[in-house]
Amino acid sequence: MIKNRKNNAVGYCRFLKTEKGNNYSLEQQKEAIEKYASEKDYHLVRVFQDAEISGREFNREGLKEMMEFVSFCEDSAHVLIVSDVSRLFIKLNSKWYSLKRFLDDNKVRLESLIHQMNRYIKK
Repeated sequence: MIKNRKNNAVGYCRFLKTEKGNNYSLEQQKEAIEKYASEKDYHLVRVFQDAEISGREFNREGLKEMMEFVSFCEDSAHVLIVSDVSRLFIKLNSKWYSLKRFLDDNKVRLESLIHQMNRYIKK
């Protein structure tokens, strides 16, 4: 399952129906992440997701699972792919900086598809 960490990636999706400007469903985000990973020749190990929860909430099951996976599974991932960084957090605050530090400490690079989503999803 887990190959060379340098090529391993995880994805994260979040969707909240009432969020303004959030036009991509969980399925569309996951599809885009899968296609992007394939194009970049990443081994997509797992995609984590949270539905109907605000990006202002730090206590999200999918986010916690992703962080635990990256922390405790040796060689789990070198890249975290999201459709948009707002899927992780809506507002830059201390929680966002804690997550950024977590990614840096675990040597995981964040890649966002925000300007490329239309390339990866079905119209």
